[in-house]
Amino acid sequence: AYHFSNAGDLQRAVKYYQLAGEIAMQGYATPEALDLYTRAVELAEESGQITPELYQARGLVNEILGDFEGARTDQSRALSLAEEQDNAVAKWQSLLNLGMLWASRDYTRTGDFCQQALALAREMGDPSTLGYSLNRVGNWYLNTGQPSEALKYHQEALEIFKALNDRHG
Repeated sequence: AYHFSNAGDLQRAVKYYQLAGEIAMQGYATPEALDLYTRAVELAEESGQITPELYQARGLVNEILGDFEGARTDQSRALSLAEEQDNAVAKWQSLLNLGMLWASRDYTRTGDFCQQALALAREMGDPSTLGYSLNRVGNWYLNTGQPSEALKYHQEALEIFKALNDRHG
């Protein structure tokens, strides 16, 4: 990544900085991953090839490191960029990421983001995405002391995952 960056091949530099960030995360080298993702974001912004996924990845690293504002900023940027690019999958993921981020601060906001992700998943028509969203909303209801509501969402998700033969789901 460093060599591609110095050679002016920003497209490859971004690709390899991102890959290095992923590898660093797999090795629990979180501060190093933040540095690598930050470099990828900077070069991607400079070259006009920024993606929501880069902001999402860096946001998750910031969250792990306890930088709520950094994580919120990155996930919000990812959401805005996904909306600009009309990228429904990235928008859905950003909404879920924001929901999970807010779980430590404001559980009402968590519910709002998860509900938005669920509505988008229903529009997208992808059963796996819908099942995952239903589980998130079901968890939110359960954690807010509404087990009957939670059960409805979890049962709907279970039916979807059974139909998909998705044991993990």
